[in-house]
Amino acid sequence: MKSKSELKFKKDHKITTIGKFCPFEYGKGLPKKVRNQLGTIPVYGSNGIVGYHDVPLTKGSTIIIGRKGTIGSIHYSEIPCWPIDTSFFITKIDGINLKYAYYLLKNLNLKNMNSDSAVPGLNRNASHEIQIKIPLINKQNKIVEILGTLDDLIKNIELRNIVLLKYIQSIFKSWFIDFDGQTKFEDLKSGKIPKGWQTEHLDKIAVFLNGLALQKFRPKSDLFIPVIKIREMKNGFSKNSEKARADIEKKYIVNNGDVLFSWSASLEVTLWGSGKGALNQHIFKVTSEQYEKWFYYMWINFHLERFRKIAEGKATTMGHIQKHHLSEALVLIPTPKILQKMNNIMNPIIEQIVQNKIFIQNLSKIRDTFLPKLISGEMQL
Repeated sequence: MKSKSELKFKKDHKITTIGKFCPFEYGKGLPKKVRNQLGTIPVYGSNGIVGYHDVPLTKGSTIIIGRKGTIGSIHYSEIPCWPIDTSFFITKIDGINLKYAYYLLKNLNLKNMNSDSAVPGLNRNASHEIQIKIPLINKQNKIVEILGTLDDLIKNIELRNIVLLKYIQSIFKSWFIDFDGQTKFEDLKSGKIPKGWQTEHLDKIAVFLNGLALQKFRPKSDLFIPVIKIREMKNGFSKNSEKARADIEKKYIVNNGDVLFSWSASLEVTLWGSGKGALNQHIFKVTSEQYEKWFYYMWINFHLERFRKIAEGKATTMGHIQKHHLSEALVLIPTPKILQKMNNIMNPIIEQIVQNKIFIQNLSKIRDTFLPKLISGEMQL
């Protein structure tokens, strides 16, 4: 309960603490085996949505804070959700715009509140003691309007890319699974394929370059390149991204439009669009002098689920695939004439996806520049 003095504003703001302003509540365990994955209620862990259920734990919009795992991460759910026990959460705060509290928490480096115990986690007590400055509700609303507009635009472009990816996946299925438009076939050991087409192995249509152990290449000056790990593959660079020397060998530098494939731990494939970076170990940069980008990107996607099952079956703590799995993955190659027609259709879509990602990163930089200035009051409204 806040005292009367704590509720008083000094000029246009009040000074308080996280614990008095928005105390963290503990999430509740919800094992996968008891979740109804057909439900529409998002289940949140420290790294975001980890599944779905049919019953929420919270009653309205919710802020989710990473407690274990991705410590100090901040997520926001517009609808009731279920934060699991690797997270804290916040729901309604009387007289406060909850989305403002979300932006305020994002501006704090809660990762530094990590406990010193044997099991790392966000220290709730230390977090609650952080002093903060809260503006009047009208200014909170203005801040949310500015940052929310940017976030909504980012979300809309991300949705466009999801639609584009589903579209090219449907085209790929039509060509290489259903063989639409093909009338003549021949039988091979691997199965029936259109006449004139060939089979090849995944590692023969592209070069899979593994990254460097970049902890050995730390910068010795202000010149550096941000490191691309699996976290960056998913979310782009952040202030917590590691740094590497700027003079690493050119082939290990990643640029917009490059295809990245993480072959260990969390197996993912992506079209990179977050700017120049250094390729870390456990990630392949995939290139080809013979085939267009869409071709090897889509074939990696095609085999990705099987690769993930192989990795899950490993008896190690960090599942992975090996080079020979790439050699065992078959690829269908159309006739040159048909392949060129496919190139003409797919190349512009792939380029649009990359350009959308670059635009998202530019908007994110603008938002991340505004965020601390708006929260601190440096930027006047």
